[in-house]
Amino acid sequence: MKKIAYVYNKLEEYVLVAALAVTAGMLLYQIIMRFVFNNTPSWTEESARYLFIWMTWMGTCAALKDGKHIRVELISSALIRRNRLIPKNVLEILVLLMWLCFSVFLAVSGFQLAYELAGRNAVSASMRIPLQFTYGAVPVSCGIVTLRLVRLIVLEFRKLLKGGAA
Repeated sequence: MKKIAYVYNKLEEYVLVAALAVTAGMLLYQIIMRFVFNNTPSWTEESARYLFIWMTWMGTCAALKDGKHIRVELISSALIRRNRLIPKNVLEILVLLMWLCFSVFLAVSGFQLAYELAGRNAVSASMRIPLQFTYGAVPVSCGIVTLRLVRLIVLEFRKLLKGGAA
């Protein structure tokens, strides 16, 4: 299982870097075409926008994996300081459970939206690609975030059971 996770994590990193390079290349191409040849291709802006959407959502997965995801620590740190009855591990589990619920909600809602767009045969304006591929970034990334959050919750439970409150 660790080998699969390692391979996926590396693949995720390479795909994110490649997507960033492709986006930068497309935007550079668009700038050159606009200012040098006075002919702006419409597909570059749209494809860069859709790649950026995927990079943003998949970046949340990578940030969570590396422990670099933005979190609001104000409430949890205030609760720890004021209420010594709640162990830090328990509070961390509660925060992760709330995040898990939100991630599952986003994954389900995103899937429903993508499914609805597929049913309507909605396509993008310029490139005419099905919009469910763009909106599919939300359920895919939130599904991955959900799996990673479940893993983190299990690890926090193990810490709590092994060493008590930390």
